[in-house]
Amino acid sequence: MRLCANASASVGFLPERLKAFQARYPHVQIALTEQISDEVVRTCLDGRADIGISASGRMPGGLDSWPFADADDPLMVVLPLGHALTESETLAFAEVLRYPLVALQESGSLDLILKEHADAARPPLRLAVTVNSFDAQCRMVEAGLGIGIVPISAASAFAGSHGFVRWPLAEPWAAARSLRVHALKISSRLMAVQALIDALTER
Repeated sequence: MRLCANASASVGFLPERLKAFQARYPHVQIALTEQISDEVVRTCLDGRADIGISASGRMPGGLDSWPFADADDPLMVVLPLGHALTESETLAFAEVLRYPLVALQESGSLDLILKEHADAARPPLRLAVTVNSFDAQCRMVEAGLGIGIVPISAASAFAGSHGFVRWPLAEPWAAARSLRVHALKISSRLMAVQALIDALTER
């Protein structure tokens, strides 16, 4: 079975879900590919994946889409130790925009939403460096290259790190971020595919 997921799903939510699914269906083999959210949607539309998981807010008509159960993934601000903003327990986006950012994956869903809201807030994003993974982003923040905005799933994956401070991004659009499960809209699906969709979407 072909599963395509964005990075925050792969890092933060899928490992335990797939382990539980594997215990129930030990003979089902899953090939997991990681893509940015828009590519996840395209991969499902093209029939190159049986199931996709993304944070994309725009869903084409050719896909069925369901909320990924218990996968709310609000955005957090990660700050190097000693940064001027570490004393604030919640941070508005306008405050964050005053400082250089360690950005993630140009044209990914997180990059697009940050640029959209930065355009609305007027100050442009000041990028210190752009990287392709959450672990690289968090390491750059630890090194003091800038601050980062990451989903809570990614911040939690580095919960044991004492090299940076994490605070919520206090914006309604940041708090509302969640993941969705997608599959091509067809009349019938393989039993294994439907079983995994059910496992990911049932609370």
